[in-house]
Amino acid sequence: DAQQINFEGQQIIHHAGYERVTEKINYNTVLNFSQRANSRFSSVADLFPELQKTSMIDLDEKLITWAQNLSFRIAKNELSLHSQTQFNQFQYESEPSDWWFTQYGAISTVKKYRDITVNVGVGFSSFRLNQILPELRSSVQYEVDQTSRLQASYSMQGQSIFSQLWDRSPSLRAFTSQNLSLDYFLNTNKSYIQLGVFYHYFDKVPTLANTKVTYLDRLDLMLQGIDQEYNLSQNGSARLFGVQAQHEWLKIDRFQSILAGSIYNLEARSSSDAPFDLESSYDF
Repeated sequence: DAQQINFEGQQIIHHAGYERVTEKINYNTVLNFSQRANSRFSSVADLFPELQKTSMIDLDEKLITWAQNLSFRIAKNELSLHSQTQFNQFQYESEPSDWWFTQYGAISTVKKYRDITVNVGVGFSSFRLNQILPELRSSVQYEVDQTSRLQASYSMQGQSIFSQLWDRSPSLRAFTSQNLSLDYFLNTNKSYIQLGVFYHYFDKVPTLANTKVTYLDRLDLMLQGIDQEYNLSQNGSARLFGVQAQHEWLKIDRFQSILAGSIYNLEARSSSDAPFDLESSYDF
């Protein structure tokens, strides 16, 4: 109300998939297409007449994702190969841009001991077909008994930059995130429970680097996008950690209930020459 914001949005999602399961292989492929169009008007002229800030923003985005996964067994080991290709076309204020994202990897499941299962996967991701980042996924799972298990997981994944920022700052590059989690699973005939803790670290995140940006300017930037006149750097970092829980149970036949939630803390810091530091906590 204070900024007289009017927002209208539409989103369309299409999904198609195919799966083939035999004694030796398990193959599935998924194709997703989504399109969204947003229109937004805002003004702070009533609160700050000297600024006379008004903006009208139109967004149009199309996203196509094609993912494949192939699993098969060799001796006592289970191997899986996965790939994902993503094409994003983004139009902001009649300025079109598009970019590609591809991801390939392999995962091997090896049971070293009777109650311990080890998963190790390596791969790479490519952004706009000109930058390649390595990826690593691993987990150790311990079966406490027939109904419960513990799992520790680690992954290093590539992160893409928002597509609307590519053309405004071509020097921006993708970055990696480090992810750790420890989960406990309890699965009975009537219910399924998951309890866990997680920690994520993001490095070299894009941040605004113009020291002349005021608070109102930053607020306006966050609400409507990045303007050409503002510089972008890539030397921020962020830490996200918290706890999560999920409970699924059957009340009656063919009816399933799910209750899930998490509580987490986010700490983000820009470099010393950036305009501000951010330390925030969010609960969900």
